[in-house]
Amino acid sequence: MPNEQENKDEQIIQEWIEIKKLQHPKYWMQMKDKLQIVIHQKRKIRIIKCVAIFTLPVLACGFYLLQNNLYHTPLRTEQILAKILPGDKKAILHTSNGNSLVLSGDTFSLTEINGTQISSTQDEGIVYTPQTTNNTIKIYNTLVVPLKGEYNITLCDGTQVWLNSSSSLRYPVIFSDSVREVHLEGEAFFIVTENKEKPFIVTTKDYSIKVLGTAFNVMDYNDDNYSHTTLAKGKIEILHGDKRQILIPGEQAVLKDGKISIKKVDPHYYTTWMNDRFYFDSECLENIMKKLSRWYDVQVTFKDEAAKQYHFEGSVPKYSSIKEICNIIELTTHVRFELEKNNIIVKLK
Repeated sequence: MPNEQENKDEQIIQEWIEIKKLQHPKYWMQMKDKLQIVIHQKRKIRIIKCVAIFTLPVLACGFYLLQNNLYHTPLRTEQILAKILPGDKKAILHTSNGNSLVLSGDTFSLTEINGTQISSTQDEGIVYTPQTTNNTIKIYNTLVVPLKGEYNITLCDGTQVWLNSSSSLRYPVIFSDSVREVHLEGEAFFIVTENKEKPFIVTTKDYSIKVLGTAFNVMDYNDDNYSHTTLAKGKIEILHGDKRQILIPGEQAVLKDGKISIKKVDPHYYTTWMNDRFYFDSECLENIMKKLSRWYDVQVTFKDEAAKQYHFEGSVPKYSSIKEICNIIELTTHVRFELEKNNIIVKLK
């Protein structure tokens, strides 16, 4: 059956070529073994034994070095990374009378000085329930979400807001003006209750967003050199200086270097971070590691500047240890991670 054997040999060699491109030690060793069989099948048994005696220890040693030095995160680093756990539900609520409440999803209830009821549960987060619509006392609360935290809130008009790590929202306890205005630092996802007579406005350090009733995500951190707003549903207007820009669903406004640009995106990647996975749409590793540093409260240092520009597309589990995410990124890019105390070092392989 020479033709059948030749076809089999050709298939294995072709597999070897493809695996060689992947440059992954696990597959490299598997295909190396297969290739040795193909090459030596046509030689004498005595030669096979001699070669095997010489090559097996070498391959075993090479396999060990590949596993532990060239491609994989050192064992000690992996053990430490496994102990870096994700964030959870926590925040600090600053009320109008100067009190600060540390929140962790526990159930509580209190009354603001204007009579508004504030309650909190694990699932609903903070909920504001005004006792009268004629209350004109203008007071503000601020919800601050620290590193390794997230929290959700329902404002007095029914608008729902999810705050990401290292973010804060300042808002009136009751919307008594002709507009409903809140101030955001960081990142938040909004589902705004429609009220054509009272537009909803989100202000950040860079611009304002005017809406009637819609769902959108805003990311505007002080330590980022850009910000963006992504629309999932409805219609919003971006106000930046004397410039105005209308967004429709599936569009994203990006502000960088003082200029706003509009691009088409899949909103799913930008509006689902409050669920159980992080989604990345061909995002550069520098931005990804910044997001992870806020969620896991770790420092990140790039040893090689080129590593910042590697792009990753897909999703990773949000509530696992950072080790799992680092492993996924290592397997799909040419970077590796090391750990020095609470600082993750990113290097090229």
